[in-house]
Formats: sequence, C-alpha cells, structure tokens
Amino acid sequence: ADPPRSGLGSLTGSLPESSCLVLVSCSLPSLVRDVRALIEDGWEVSSVQPFDMFAQTSHVEIATTLHRH
Repeated sequence: ADPPRSGLGSLTGSLPESSCLVLVSCSLPSLVRDVRALIEDGWEVSSVQPFDMFAQTSHVEIATTLHRH
C-alpha cells in the first residue's frame, strides 16, 4: 500500500485478506499512526527500511513490511 501523506486513515480495517503487507510512507507521523492501527488489527512488523529517494533533503520514503498470522 502506498497511501497519501495523510496515511491509510479508516482504510486500515478494510485491507484485503493477506498474510503480508508492504506499507510505503513518506510521512513518519502517518506511518506510526497506521502501524499502530495495523498492530491492533493483528499485524506484526517484520522489517522497516528507509529509502533516501530525494538526495540532499530531509525527505525519506519508509517501507514497512508487516505479516498477519
């Protein structure tokens, strides 16, 4: 999922049934909020990887892999 800067919002509860999700975010506050909601919905964080897509700026993309058991 690659939501807008505002994050997944109410969509966290309506994600397709899957055992793996990769969430890409450009906003750390939105990512934290979304990951908290996903954890409450049974997801578990497997990995977090930042990507410096915009050299010489403070902006990064963050890919978070989650699994549901």
